[in-house]
Amino acid sequence: MSIELNHTIVHARDPLASATHLADVLGHATSVKFGPFWDVELDNHITLAYILADEHLTIEHYAFLVSEEEFDRIFERIQARGLPCQEAAIAERRAALSASHYPHLCSEALGR
Repeated sequence: MSIELNHTIVHARDPLASATHLADVLGHATSVKFGPFWDVELDNHITLAYILADEHLTIEHYAFLVSEEEFDRIFERIQARGLPCQEAAIAERRAALSASHYPHLCSEALGR
């Protein structure tokens, strides 16, 4: 059996709202309750498992590899929700990327 990443835990002040928000922005199915977690399964079968954070909120970075078409649809959903995002930086980054790389989503879109 090959070794693959299966899931990672994402700390959130409101796990259900955060997982639902990410699933909605990415255009995925609704999050699923699994024990104390609210799970969002990505297309590559890696799960982001949202859990209630204690007073200390662990900030982490997640980058999603998406096609140009997927990025455009996701970015439209981010803009439609009025989420803060550095549009000039995204446009600059997209212009500078080689054909083997794709843009990252705004970190603000991950959760609350």
